[in-house]
Amino acid sequence: MGENGAGPDGRRRVVVTGLGMVSPLGTTVEDSWSALVAGESGAGPITQFDTTGFPVDFACEVKDLEITDYIDYKASRRMDRFTHLALAAARQAETDSGIEIASEPDRVGAAVATGIGGLKSFEACIQVLDERGIRPGVVAGTSSGALVAAAYAAGLGVADIERAATAFRWRAIARWSVSPRWGLLDTRAVTEGVHRVLGEDPLIEDLPRRFAAFTTDLRTRRGVILDSGRLSVALRSTIAVPGLLPPVRLGNQLLADGGMIDNVPVAATRSIGATRLIVVRLHAKWENVRMMRTVTRTADLAGDPSVVLIQPEMERMAQWTMTDVPRLIAEGRRAAMAALDAANVGADSGDGGRSSVASR
Repeated sequence: MGENGAGPDGRRRVVVTGLGMVSPLGTTVEDSWSALVAGESGAGPITQFDTTGFPVDFACEVKDLEITDYIDYKASRRMDRFTHLALAAARQAETDSGIEIASEPDRVGAAVATGIGGLKSFEACIQVLDERGIRPGVVAGTSSGALVAAAYAAGLGVADIERAATAFRWRAIARWSVSPRWGLLDTRAVTEGVHRVLGEDPLIEDLPRRFAAFTTDLRTRRGVILDSGRLSVALRSTIAVPGLLPPVRLGNQLLADGGMIDNVPVAATRSIGATRLIVVRLHAKWENVRMMRTVTRTADLAGDPSVVLIQPEMERMAQWTMTDVPRLIAEGRRAAMAALDAANVGADSGDGGRSSVASR
């Protein structure tokens, strides 16, 4: 190995130095492996939510994880369960490796897959913009932000978007896959939903407002902007999380959530004609800057005079369930009004419809 971990051919090498595992078979590597070689199944009745109305009532759930073995109780309350699972596995791997990360933090990196959530806060921000007479002609998004942006670009009224966001359930975009090669769920429900809401699966270029979905090509690890073609293809691509929601093949590309490359699609919004941006970025006070899956730095956005940055605070709110819907909506409205007031943007500011929205 040469300098910086490079091999003789100049390529950097990745070495697995520690293992961590949290699975339906066990909450440690040892427990999971023992159950696996013993032929045990991790499947059982679903306990995490009410399965009434679903065709399937069993799944492979992680059981008996004591998150307080890895992080204090107060901090754990601020995180969703999927974060608990990743954190526990990461802490196990750190311990197994013998590496003291705190002693050399600048040499240790983390790759974190993106999630989807916060639809209600996005919708609340759009609602405030509409109330102030701000009706952007260009919108772009990635992951859940693209769902709201697409609805707006397709010409749905704010009241319709609000009803859809409030009534949203995960089965609207995903169902259990009968052939789970790339993901446990099947997102073809998105195509059906687009037809149901819009009466067709329109071409993006035919929408009343300009729209783009930002995605990641898993083959090249580069961002891909989808601003043409069928709307459902773009939406299925941008919400894809390999292992859970399958990536989408488009030509030679294998597309998934753009948040793996850039969590706030500013470049995508500018690429389709935007010059003045209203950026909606969900924010949690506990997030670690080193773990942010974005190359669009929040500090740069805050200092850009052409950008109004709206950051609803998601701390202690569940984005994956319906429990905190009223609080999510209220926080989205609060953040939008505060940001627009600070920037003096509104119906009487001379802005008109020139502002564009980038959302994640």
